[in-house]
Amino acid sequence: MKENTDKQTHIHIDAINVDSLTLVGKNIPKEKQIVAKRLPFFYFWIKDHFFQRSPENFKNTTWSFSDDPTPIAQNKNLRKKLTENEIDVIGLGIYVWNIDVVLENAKWYRKNYPNAIIVAGGPSAEATKEFLQKNTAIDIVILGPGVEIFRRVIDSRMEGKPVTDLEGVSYLNDGNVIKNKPLNRRHDPLLINFVENFRDEVTALIELYQKDYKEIIFQSYFLHGCPYSCSFCEQGTSLWTKVNRRPLEHLYKEIDFLVQFKNIELEYLDQNFGIVKEYLDLMKYFIKK
Repeated sequence: MKENTDKQTHIHIDAINVDSLTLVGKNIPKEKQIVAKRLPFFYFWIKDHFFQRSPENFKNTTWSFSDDPTPIAQNKNLRKKLTENEIDVIGLGIYVWNIDVVLENAKWYRKNYPNAIIVAGGPSAEATKEFLQKNTAIDIVILGPGVEIFRRVIDSRMEGKPVTDLEGVSYLNDGNVIKNKPLNRRHDPLLINFVENFRDEVTALIELYQKDYKEIIFQSYFLHGCPYSCSFCEQGTSLWTKVNRRPLEHLYKEIDFLVQFKNIELEYLDQNFGIVKEYLDLMKYFIKK
């Protein structure tokens, strides 16, 4: 039985993305290069997934994100912003381009929010003894597609249940790495519809970014996963081979939403773009709009 409480659980997502330099010619001075800012896609995806799968618990949550490449310890404005809330669950999206900054931020989170659960995921998060002993600020690591597992972490925190019992998590216990069995991929649907569910927040963020950047990159998925098992690619592992797809109508609505803004790039993250015939319909709609 779920606890009856009005206490707000605050979730913070730290998944620093990279800006993109748009070059229009050779030997362009740095001051004339156009910097394109990516929206915090993973923040919106995780938040929207939780909204759709745990609607009752979502009512008792607040959310924030960090996408500033400057480490928090050196970023006075970001520190001030973060300390406005008592953070309960912190999600770290660790990639090759942000690993040093995010892991440094993890130390700051642990020092300032000692009671928070710090969860690491992403391609560069490792469920190894060496990684966890070196990065003691991290409580658990999620391997593979982790949006649904992260939802369960939040639910468990809110309901007073141990997160170490969850499928798909790994953690250090008495110097040994405990790896729970993987979450079955049929329980991890591709739920992304934040343009509809959080339209005001997305709009406000685009308008804010457009004050400082000439171009904005909107990231999206149609199809997640890969049906193949190529030995040279991590998508070929059993954690990724199940393919999930979104309704095309949701992607059409994203395009309808984006056309109201100037200087927007639409970037699909699909592992095998074009692998199914629905991509033709999607591109025809894109060209039409």
